[in-house]
Amino acid sequence: MFELLTFSMSICCIQLIGTWLRFLSFKQDMSPDQIRRYFQRVLCLSLLALAAYVCFFQEKGIAVQSYKAVMMLGWIPYQLLFLWTVRGRPLEHLFVWSMSALWSFICHNWSNIVLAIFLYEGEETLVLRVHAALYTVWFLLLFPLAKTCFTGLLPAFSLFQSKWVRAYTAILPMVMLLGFVVMIADSTLWHSWEERIARLLLPVAFFISYHLLLKFSRRIYDQRRLEQKAAIMEQEVAYLEEGKKLVAGSRAQAQAQQENQLTMYGELEKLIEAGEIEAARQLIAAQDLKLSAASITPYTDYPIINAAISIYLRRAEERGLKVKQRVNLPKAMGTDEQELAVLLSNLLENALLAVLRDREERGMAAGQGSIELTLQHMEGQCVLEIVNTSAAPLRLGDDGLPVTSQKGHVLGMLSLRNFLKRYDGYADFTQEGDKVTLSMYWEDKKC
Repeated sequence: MFELLTFSMSICCIQLIGTWLRFLSFKQDMSPDQIRRYFQRVLCLSLLALAAYVCFFQEKGIAVQSYKAVMMLGWIPYQLLFLWTVRGRPLEHLFVWSMSALWSFICHNWSNIVLAIFLYEGEETLVLRVHAALYTVWFLLLFPLAKTCFTGLLPAFSLFQSKWVRAYTAILPMVMLLGFVVMIADSTLWHSWEERIARLLLPVAFFISYHLLLKFSRRIYDQRRLEQKAAIMEQEVAYLEEGKKLVAGSRAQAQAQQENQLTMYGELEKLIEAGEIEAARQLIAAQDLKLSAASITPYTDYPIINAAISIYLRRAEERGLKVKQRVNLPKAMGTDEQELAVLLSNLLENALLAVLRDREERGMAAGQGSIELTLQHMEGQCVLEIVNTSAAPLRLGDDGLPVTSQKGHVLGMLSLRNFLKRYDGYADFTQEGDKVTLSMYWEDKKC
């Protein structure tokens, strides 16, 4: 009975090793409370598995067939528990499980080689017990390397935006693993040295190559991201320079209006005293036109945000588009004013270009097309909605953001993606008929 218990405990340790490797990959995405509950459930599952293994080996005996059956199927309850804990990410789970299973298979073959050297003539039961114990030994020896490899798996995997590339990346290690598992799924205890060495070297070479490929892909992604950030910064500098000019022009106009205001009031008073009511109305109307044409419209208490909205709504009006806006922000806001202004400028520019391109493609008149902007603050959250006319089919990527090859639009989506990540936000793009709507929410906080 003691032999059955220690043997079953060794197999439970093997399953916990695979569980730990998979956990390392998802650890950054799990909350402390989620981690605590998960390991409580793993502990309960391990106790049940231990009892089940003891009963199973007591019935079947410690033999090659029963040992291989438990090793090939015993991981399933642990993986199902992990899928239930971290939900909605099937490709990531498949990829991490494949890599963890491949790592375990490497440990399996190391154990085979050691046993073939030292216990080739040993009793079958003893060989299997030592083989199971060696798994834990190899894991402890390779723990620093395993921790490094599996902690960085998902960040590298997330770089692949194409669904098909992600599926191929996730399935390939599993295909590699299954090819070797089929070869050992028999009742043979000892295989030839050629098979042992091949089953060790090929998975090791594959694992190292795959890990280096992911690392190289990340390096390429980082390079592209730096280039995109540089382009965004260039765009932001141009925008801020234009905003600065408009602010300066607005101040000059405000000063000129203050200087001429008394003169205008004097003229208005003379017209009213002379009974020229129509001329007084015309003077007031002319003054309203001057005020509406001011460089910066005071939508909010934030001058940079006002500049961003003014620039692009005025551009839309100059091109004959119908413009509606509703802006209501508090005087004190946690969201960085400059970051929000840059985001607004990118999104409004994308909307403006989309409307103009759609109008040109459909041969519409100059006065057709519209942009609607809503920006409000509600219960600690900011709400942004931009609606623009566009009949072109809306194509969304895996992240839910529009996919396009146009440089300006790509930069705008990168700016939006960074903003959402920084402020724990959510964005949703929808299309109904010839109107595209961006609905966006984010937490109003200081970062």
